[in-house]
Formats: sequence, structure tokens, C-alpha cells
Amino acid sequence: MNDFLATLKFKYSGRNFRPIDHLVVCFDSDDWGSLKFSSIEQRNLAKSMGHNVSSEAFVRCDSLETPKDLQNLASVLLKHHDHFGNCPIFTLNFMMFNPDYSAMLQSNFSTFVHHPFFEAYGSDDAQKKVLSVLKSFSPTVFDFQLHGAQHLNVSRFLRDGKMASPLVLDACKVGVTNFSDSFGPNRQAGYMDELGCVSSSDALFVQHQLDDSLSLFNDVFGYRPHCLTPSCGVISSSFCASLHAIGINTVKISLRHYKPTKKDIHSFVALSNKHKGVSFIYRNVSFDPEVTLDFSQVIHDICLCNKAHVPCLISSHRLNYVGLFNLQNAQKNLELLDHLLDEIEKLFPNVEYLSTEKCISKYGKISQ
Repeated sequence: MNDFLATLKFKYSGRNFRPIDHLVVCFDSDDWGSLKFSSIEQRNLAKSMGHNVSSEAFVRCDSLETPKDLQNLASVLLKHHDHFGNCPIFTLNFMMFNPDYSAMLQSNFSTFVHHPFFEAYGSDDAQKKVLSVLKSFSPTVFDFQLHGAQHLNVSRFLRDGKMASPLVLDACKVGVTNFSDSFGPNRQAGYMDELGCVSSSDALFVQHQLDDSLSLFNDVFGYRPHCLTPSCGVISSSFCASLHAIGINTVKISLRHYKPTKKDIHSFVALSNKHKGVSFIYRNVSFDPEVTLDFSQVIHDICLCNKAHVPCLISSHRLNYVGLFNLQNAQKNLELLDHLLDEIEKLFPNVEYLSTEKCISKYGKISQ
């Protein structure tokens, strides 16, 4: 894509913002609170069942955050400042619940049970410690927004469980949502696309789940968010009315996003900048070195944001910064983040670092 067309694409990403005469950088990070593989023993059990746990980065690398993971990320962010004195801010998008896989298995997939995300941190003291660390770095380098209820397409998971799908049965026995082999032509997002609902009953179920999530978010973080980042970039325009009904007026999504279909195959869709009371904010740069990294492309895309006078909304997932399964990789990715921030500040001395929410309130055309 030549720079002219690329610049047009980036201008498209900023339709809900006023033109900005300097570079604004926001980091938007998904999957916090979501329980994935939590031990080597759990991974070995999955392998013994014949499942692939290494080819998909989100299966191979991701794990629940620890206080040390959070402190390591914050320490990099605290080293950097814009010309206003602000540190770079990671907006951590939280899943508010985790599924109870044993309960689903024991009910023969007739019942869905979930638990608040913080219970996965362990004992009451462990829960308090993680939440304390999170809040201690807010608002300086961390902000919090909603990613969803759980990183699970509940209706599809229960449906396939009732049909005795080995992928679902084994996942419940291990205590996870996906293996690497859970992804395929008919399951592009595995079972992780919460909003991949196609029936009205499924949509109503998800709406109620998200409403409960907003209440829990308020209990934990002290405010009820108005913004949602749908998991796996999957959302249908018809669901916007459901979101608006529970107070969500902004959806953050990548430039490439998908709508669900009855065959569980997601098709690319171009959404308008506003639909049924919900405005769309586009994440226009990706920094996920654990998945793929072309550092020069990241810098190029940031420069295009500046050229198009739109905010640079950088998507950067949790899996890059958690070290349970590969501490060396997490440290390497933190060094790359440090280098990225150095380059941004060198190329754009007047850069402004904001949380996604602050960027929307300061430069957006959206009424909160």
C-alpha cells in the first residue's frame, strides 16, 4: 500500500476525532483478568491428551498477570515522559469473569457458571496484593476499561460440549477455553469471541453478562465504564443497540474487524463511525512482538498517524508482558517496548501520552 492510500486509511481511523496538530499516543492492552493456562502441569496434561499448545501465541505465551508482571511493565513506562510530564499509559482492558469449566462439565453443559476475575489470583491476600499493585500505578501508567464478561463464546462452547466435542470436553478437564488446535477454518477465533452471537437469545444473554460485568467493574475500580473492546474484534452492527441499552457508547476495535455468521466463520465488515448510538474508535497500530514484529512497520504506522492528524492507538496484548512460561521473552518484549518509546520521543519531541479514555474526552467527537 502506498503512503497516500495508507494515509487515507489512517484518516479513516480518526473519523471520531478532531484533527490533532501533534502526535498523541495511547496504548490499549487486552486480556487482563482472563484466565489461561496457569501451570506447566496444566500444559503437560493438555499435551498428554494430544493437543497442540505451542503453535498459537495466545495459547503458548499468555497467562494470568502477577504483581511482578505488572511492576515490570510499570517500571518501563515510568522511565518515559512526554513534554507535558505525562508517562505513557497502558489502558488495561479487563475480562471481569472467568468460566467455571468443572461446573459446565458436571452439568453436561446445561449450566453456565463463572466467577469474578480476581478469584483466579488465589487467596484473599493474593487477590488484594494484585489489585493493590494495579491501583497503585493508576492513573500514572495504568488505566482500566472493559474487555468483556469472559473470553468465551458461551453459546458455542455449550453447544459443542453437548455434542461431546473432544476439544470442549478436554478443555474443561484441563480448565482452559482453547488449545492451539481449537482454532480452525470454522473456528477462526476458537471459542474466544464473546460477541460472536447470531441469535437474538444469545445476544440477550451476552447483554445481561456485560451488564453484570459493568456492575462488577464499578465495584472493583470505582466507576462504570462507557467503552468496550470486543474480544477477537468480533461484533455485529445489530448488537450495538444492546450495548447502548446498558450504557456502552464507545467500541474500540481494530481497522480489520469481523461480524459473526451462523457457520462460526467470521466475515470482514466495515462499520460506520457510529451505529445505533455507539461510536467506533479504531486501533490503528499493532505492537505485539510475541505474535509478530516488524519494528520498522510499527514506526512507519505511527508516522502515518501523525501525518493524518489522528491519535495513535496502539494495540498491545497482555501475552507480551507476562512471564510465567517464558520470562526471557517477557523481558525481551519489555526491552522492545522501552526502545519503541525511545524512538517515539526522539522522532516526536512534542508527543502527548494519554489513556484511551482521556484521548476520547480531550480530542473526540463523542458525548460520554
